[in-house]
Amino acid sequence: MGEEVNRERSSGATPVGAAAGPETVPTTIEIAQGSAVVHLAAPKDGGTTLLALLAEEPEIQVPAPCGGHGRCGKCAVLVNPDGPSRPEPSPADLRFLKPFRLAEGYRLACTCPVSGIDRVVAPPRDRSAFVKSEVPHFDAPADVWQEARSEGRFAVAVDIGTTTVASYLFDTESGEVESVVAEMNRQGVFGADVLSRISFSERAPGNLEHLSRAIRAQLTEMIAALAGGRRPSPGMVVVTGNTTMLHLLAGVSPSGIGRAPFTPAFTECRRLPSDELRLGNRGSVILLPSQAGYVGADIMSAAVAVDMDRDPRTTLLVDIGTNGEIALSHGGTVYTCATAAGPAFEGATISSGVGGVAGALSRWSRSGDVFSFDTIAGLPVVGICGSGLLDLVASLLSDEIVDETGRIDPPRDTPAAWQPLLVEVDGAPAVRYAGGYYLTQKDLREVQLAKAAIAAGIEILCAEAGIETASIERLVLTGGFGNHLRSESAVRIGLLPSLPPDRIVTVDNAAGRGAVLTLRASGTLDRIKKLALQARYIELSGHALFQERYVEQMFFPEVDS
Repeated sequence: MGEEVNRERSSGATPVGAAAGPETVPTTIEIAQGSAVVHLAAPKDGGTTLLALLAEEPEIQVPAPCGGHGRCGKCAVLVNPDGPSRPEPSPADLRFLKPFRLAEGYRLACTCPVSGIDRVVAPPRDRSAFVKSEVPHFDAPADVWQEARSEGRFAVAVDIGTTTVASYLFDTESGEVESVVAEMNRQGVFGADVLSRISFSERAPGNLEHLSRAIRAQLTEMIAALAGGRRPSPGMVVVTGNTTMLHLLAGVSPSGIGRAPFTPAFTECRRLPSDELRLGNRGSVILLPSQAGYVGADIMSAAVAVDMDRDPRTTLLVDIGTNGEIALSHGGTVYTCATAAGPAFEGATISSGVGGVAGALSRWSRSGDVFSFDTIAGLPVVGICGSGLLDLVASLLSDEIVDETGRIDPPRDTPAAWQPLLVEVDGAPAVRYAGGYYLTQKDLREVQLAKAAIAAGIEILCAEAGIETASIERLVLTGGFGNHLRSESAVRIGLLPSLPPDRIVTVDNAAGRGAVLTLRASGTLDRIKKLALQARYIELSGHALFQERYVEQMFFPEVDS
């Protein structure tokens, strides 16, 4: 039996991002997604898009990585599947959807008007989307923060990432994490990266509230799932995350972060009463301190979690995501920066890209004439995610199918195994990596843009510290994507500096680990506050060398002779 919900409303006074006419007449649209079925009232005037209508319905989620601007083609839904009457395809529909899909009735939700629509079928939703976060283990004995203990036996640590949200139930008596719940961030329907969400928050009155309500509702459900019916409910909640995510949780406009000089409304540690955010806990909610608009509490807590403020080794911490945050410790100073890597590694700007969902191609390799790949959960391919993308591009480079400029230009002596996979899509060279899925020339450009931003950021931090990348003694990869990639593939495409493999380590969600440490180890909060104040932040947008290094890093490393 499906879950059916009636929403007899016209999405408040005005649907998100739309202007209401004075004489709009409501009509009811049935929306189906998996087992969920809802009925939404929407105006007939055509001034509302399907995506704008769905943005207010928590039961239905349609991905819109570009924030609903018609630039990514990821929000396709099936419109009026049982009837011939459908809206005419928009220019964006014609650009992104194949003719057979248009004929079947697929339209992009961000450009499809609600007028004349009776029923919509959205692609299946998987909240967990293979989001995994391990229960963190610690070698040092627990020295539980007494303030956390005073607010109840159980506390919760949360890491709000742009793409994923991880939560940890912490037992203040045992000093250990009892359970973990991780999900895709439900704000993803409003855009894949922070700039898309900032833009959405400014687009119409009430949009900031929609974003805030989405993450608060999600955290409330996750905390309830962690508690598992325990009474009383958890006490203290400690939250880390990037600066924009913390603003949205607090209901504070992030507009200042979206434009120069990228000034957030707050960076300090905030302690809020439980009734202000209403997350279902009994104690206070602590938002950990950020350093700058794009260097958030997540990188501060991650740096402390891997002891960058104490370990004398030269350490590089890289959180590879839509906003690539980087920290380098050397000679007693921690340097930080953020790079606009964009959502390519999350699959958003790749033609057949997907996030870490079941069926995503996550590994690729060639042995002789045999190609092999793995998919998440072992299901049929539905697209390619970041780790698989790096493997595929690394293999193309090593076999000289793609040259150092990023051009698909196979040599005359192309290995026989590759030849059937080298095709054309829309008149341009492409690589068929599985079934009807292709890596296009434009996709490769997106990879170059993303990897260049992160690689240039690393070089700038090293230059500020007065060292070469070869001097890095420990490279720590973290974040949802960083924890799953093959470091050798990242080095091969030039995303990471070439270092001996034993210097590169991965830490599962170091930011979340730092939030847990705040509860588990007295004094951790003071360490994070101190680091946020004392770390040397490098603003790359105005840095004299950044553009030069960025252009240089657009090239892939040449094949070793």
